[in-house]
Amino acid sequence: EWAEGERSDGARAEGERSDGVRAEGERAEEVRAEGEGGLRSGRHARQASSEQACAAAGRGPGERSWYAGEVLPPEDHPPRTLSLRDLVQAAYRPWQVLLRRRLGMFDEDEALDPEDRLPQNVELDWDDHRALLARAVAAVEAGEPLDALTEVAARRLRAQGKVPPGPRGEAAARAAVEDLVGLAPRLAQRLGEPVAPLPVHVPLEEDGGCVLVDEVTDVGREGGALRLVQAQTTSDPTSHALLTAWIRGVALVASGHPVVEALVVTPSKTATLVLPEEQTKAAERVRELGRVAISARRGLLQLFPRTSPELARRLAKGEEDPDALAERANEAFFTGFGKTDTEDPHVADLYRGYDPAAQIREHGTAAPICELARIVWEPLWQAKTGGRR
Repeated sequence: EWAEGERSDGARAEGERSDGVRAEGERAEEVRAEGEGGLRSGRHARQASSEQACAAAGRGPGERSWYAGEVLPPEDHPPRTLSLRDLVQAAYRPWQVLLRRRLGMFDEDEALDPEDRLPQNVELDWDDHRALLARAVAAVEAGEPLDALTEVAARRLRAQGKVPPGPRGEAAARAAVEDLVGLAPRLAQRLGEPVAPLPVHVPLEEDGGCVLVDEVTDVGREGGALRLVQAQTTSDPTSHALLTAWIRGVALVASGHPVVEALVVTPSKTATLVLPEEQTKAAERVRELGRVAISARRGLLQLFPRTSPELARRLAKGEEDPDALAERANEAFFTGFGKTDTEDPHVADLYRGYDPAAQIREHGTAAPICELARIVWEPLWQAKTGGRR
């Protein structure tokens, strides 16, 4: 209804509860009045979608729930299937799920995760990225040169309009593809003997209402053991890449495939994640992530790409002092010298007034932000250190 420019009676009633929310609703009305064209224009679109989502999802004082505010009613027609990408997006940037999947208002140009982008601002989508890697690995194993593949892939990027025209665009396309194709020899070495794509099928709800359905292509066999090998073009494995590999690997085990580890391979490093040995434990992990993904469609979850993994890392080490955890959460969310969550304009807009440190000081390690960090990130850090979870 928000995407169609209409406000429901329920949302109007919520807007009347406070002057602040009512003012946000009025600003959203002004933005909508400027037409659909305005909603698709860069910064304008970001501001409009943030304000509409705030008014729709509601903002209120912190509650002991997963949400930073009130929630939308259940969907009349909830999704019957989710993909691996859905689980990753909900775990890493859950507000994108609310904005795009539920409210249909996220600007496409801004929906791309910066950490998913290849060098020179050239993007390959989820499928193209893996398809190109698979072709490159096959070429390496067959002893074929990679130059022809690089040129074909770069030409495809240009034809799809993903790079600007002219010499600079051509150079950017070639640089992006070369970085990815250049990983093929390391990837082939780690992959071992490639296996056929493995299907993923995991019920996410007890009544079978929603099911995780997908397939994973970058799996190989070495010494009789299966391993997932995921490529990343940056020099160090990012938290997003590790989370993606972890979710994909656990989903494979939960689907009955005896994959023992997931690797994230960069040009100079390899990170290893030890996967659960038991299918039942893996399925439990996937169902927890599915619950997060379904919940993300109803409101703003207290789950963030900087603050949550940092809290999980400390919780995994046994740190429980509320003041110390609150201080670190404050740094990761607001004030740190490195990247912070509120540097993302969507977080700054949507979670305005939200204070993770106050939540932790009030509820300690039982705070919702800590609970969600445990569900999504703590098993990953234990897997990275070799623990079985």
